[in-house]
Amino acid sequence: MISNLYFIRGIAALMVFLFHSHYFLKIGMNYPKNIMGLKVNISKIIWDLSPFSYGVTGVHVFILLSGFLMHHIYHKNLDMKDFFLRRFFRIYPLYFLVLVLSISLNFASFDSIDFITHVFLIHNFFDSSFYSLGPHLWTIALEFQLYICYSLLILLGMSSDSKFYYFFLCSILLSVGTFIQNYLTDSSSMILNNSVVVYLCVFLTGSEISIRLRNKKLILISPWILVSILSIYFILSGYILSPIINFCTLSTLYYFVFSSILSFEVSDKNIIWNFICFLGKISYSFYLIHVLTLEITPNIHFLNLTNHSSIFKILDIGLIFYITLAISYYSYTYIEVPIIEVGKKISKIIT
Repeated sequence: MISNLYFIRGIAALMVFLFHSHYFLKIGMNYPKNIMGLKVNISKIIWDLSPFSYGVTGVHVFILLSGFLMHHIYHKNLDMKDFFLRRFFRIYPLYFLVLVLSISLNFASFDSIDFITHVFLIHNFFDSSFYSLGPHLWTIALEFQLYICYSLLILLGMSSDSKFYYFFLCSILLSVGTFIQNYLTDSSSMILNNSVVVYLCVFLTGSEISIRLRNKKLILISPWILVSILSIYFILSGYILSPIINFCTLSTLYYFVFSSILSFEVSDKNIIWNFICFLGKISYSFYLIHVLTLEITPNIHFLNLTNHSSIFKILDIGLIFYITLAISYYSYTYIEVPIIEVGKKISKIIT
């Protein structure tokens, strides 16, 4: 099962990388908006189906995976000190290092208030600081906030499967209520659309999969049916489905996709599977570092990537990807893993 989880993380990392690479390299997709007299936004349809459009989905998958792992590990025995110490050393040191690098390399305009909100992981509470020091760092703050919510729910009795479903239902209602509020008020606020209330439902969906796996009650469907449903969904999502139906449909699809991948049995000789699992293993370093490499590489004079055509920019993305992969591997090996081990030792001493 571990390799399956790494595979899922690897796919999520690829989704986020491709989304941000489109943003930084400015790959355009311009197609006619009229076909045989019908107003059809071909650009949007192609964009929705292209691999560059799934950045938000990648974030959802990371949150879903966190919910799965947290409940799989801690549902019976959650020691608060041990939990938060391990989570802190797993996430915060590398996050802080990337934060300082972003400022010192002048990729983000320095603002002391923004920096303070990022240090205390509350920058996703303010529109002005949401993306100010990086387009991906808001998810780290969200992750910590979800850990706090999860620990509180465990204290309230969520470790019991029967009580879990009560909290799960409440999280769904809260998420749908937030979407209704946003939809009725025509809100585009990043704070509301990416709030803990919204993502708690995704997080607990992962926890629900953990319960079903433990009780051997996972619901699986054919991968081909999954692909067909996903294709239809992404075509219709921007045209027919409302945001509320979008959210409910996507959460359901996450459940089936995640559950199906957990059940896969793949040969160790499958090169693609092993490569994506390798990416999944170093995905946290990759996730934090990829924005830095996307910022640096196009600005290297002799590479001249910003002046390439869209076709050649696909090759540019491949180059940046492998540069990011190499840096992430060394970051994982020489920074991430040693810090995690230090966290484990400190946790044992304190607890």
